[in-house]
Amino acid sequence: MRRAALVLAIAFVAACGPGTTSAERGQALFSDPAMSPSPTNAVSCATCHSASSSPSDHILAGGSLLGVSNRESFFGGRERDVRAAINYCLRRFMRHPSLEPLSEADARGLDLLSYLDTLEGPSDSVPWTVSLVNDNLPAGDSTRGEALYDRACRSCHGDTNTGAGRLTQFIAAIPTDTIEEHADFARLISIQKVRAGGFYGLGGDMAPFAPEVLSDQQLADIIAYLFVGYAE
Repeated sequence: MRRAALVLAIAFVAACGPGTTSAERGQALFSDPAMSPSPTNAVSCATCHSASSSPSDHILAGGSLLGVSNRESFFGGRERDVRAAINYCLRRFMRHPSLEPLSEADARGLDLLSYLDTLEGPSDSVPWTVSLVNDNLPAGDSTRGEALYDRACRSCHGDTNTGAGRLTQFIAAIPTDTIEEHADFARLISIQKVRAGGFYGLGGDMAPFAPEVLSDQQLADIIAYLFVGYAE
């Protein structure tokens, strides 16, 4: 990425802003679903990513962005540029209709990059694996799974079965919707949706929970909680 040119552009945009810095505007955009103009998008960068070094009880699919501006690759090496990685998120998970949502001269993109530059931390690229279905999970514990559901799933999917409190009506009520749509393979479909999100033709725009952020044991516990008493 042409960092020198971006720094000059960021400085210009910041100078034009009324009363706020570029980084401050970028921080607001970080938590704003309106980064995507899609009327059905309800998520922001903050839905999947942490921008803090403080411990959190939430398990986020995207993990921490500390040091992200200095990383050499993103999405397990699929992208090599911060802006390209942001655009990938906007298209894939936030329903942005454009092939290039944020150009190199886009003011909002420059503000967001300016904010990400303030997130100091390790520069090492973070491992992120999107895996094919794995039905060889260890035995799960539904009690542990209930607590894990609260940490990793409830903020988007709401209450189990009813979906009450879910982020948007376009997000599935689980496991009810999964059982109705995939009766014979509901458990396997759920495992794959968690691991691969909308990849591999499963549809939807859920961000995947890679094994690096949600272990096989944790996933097995969540599945045991979701499907307790369900015979597949």
